[in-house]
Amino acid sequence: MASEAHTIVGRATELETVRAFVDSIDRGPAALLISGEAGVGKSIVWREGLRLARDRGCEVQQCRPVESEGHLAFTALSDLLTDVPPSAFDSLPAPQRRALDVALLRAEPDGDEMLPRAVGLAVLGVLRELSIAEPLVIAIDDAHWLDQASRRVLAFAIRRLSHERVGLFVASRADTGEGFLDEIEDADIHVTHLRLGPLQSDELTALLRSRFGDGLTRASVSKLEDTSGGNPMFALHIGRALIERGESSDDSELPIPDSLVELVAERLDGLGNAIAAVQAAAVLSRPCVSLITGLLGPAGEAAVRVAADAECFRSMAIG
Repeated sequence: MASEAHTIVGRATELETVRAFVDSIDRGPAALLISGEAGVGKSIVWREGLRLARDRGCEVQQCRPVESEGHLAFTALSDLLTDVPPSAFDSLPAPQRRALDVALLRAEPDGDEMLPRAVGLAVLGVLRELSIAEPLVIAIDDAHWLDQASRRVLAFAIRRLSHERVGLFVASRADTGEGFLDEIEDADIHVTHLRLGPLQSDELTALLRSRFGDGLTRASVSKLEDTSGGNPMFALHIGRALIERGESSDDSELPIPDSLVELVAERLDGLGNAIAAVQAAAVLSRPCVSLITGLLGPAGEAAVRVAADAECFRSMAIG
């Protein structure tokens, strides 16, 4: 992808899906989940969706959860409602208004009691109020870091939408993003899943040329395509490190910057016990499912499935 939304490299088909989603909100509730591996460009497509929504006159309320705040209750909900005008809360019944105020730390709790249902109904009332004047987009990037309290309340409210002009626009990692929308699968809302894969060779070349110009040789670009597997962020990280090192000869080893090592390590840490399947495949000369599961014992099949869903075997010939 590229630094400016209007110059995104590739993703034409995916952006058409985003446009169709935005256009559909005026006809009733809808949801779009963008998923994919780390670095594939989810956030850039997500931000372009926000631009399209605003250009079409939609009200946009957004949040971007982070891992370090995932244990703090209602953090994402508070971010989503930060810019909501006070008038949107005026029509809420008093118990719902108070419950929401307590959840958002606007009022002292009455003892230790917390009423999740009242908070959920309050959020539903706010969504309905906001969607009267113009279509409303609830946009969440990195939804895999949503705190559980916000996630449950949002799911509660969205499941109860029927004809309101509300769109849920979510971006999440491929191995964790389905859970949130699974909670609203029985709702009267149209859900679209958009999976972002690697960029095609010509698209990745265009991206590298747009960022680095002629700073990389043709052979280096070809190496970057192979090494990154079409992942745009991986390719940009390595390409930048290659240029900064001042080695662009065709036979030089591609540098792997610390930032990329940390990102890959974080992704592998998220696999939990399934990391054993990746380790087994890495040391086998001809890895295959039956051999890996044989090495890992009873838990091997599940570990292989989790690792495969996370696309950890994409560059390996796993039979």
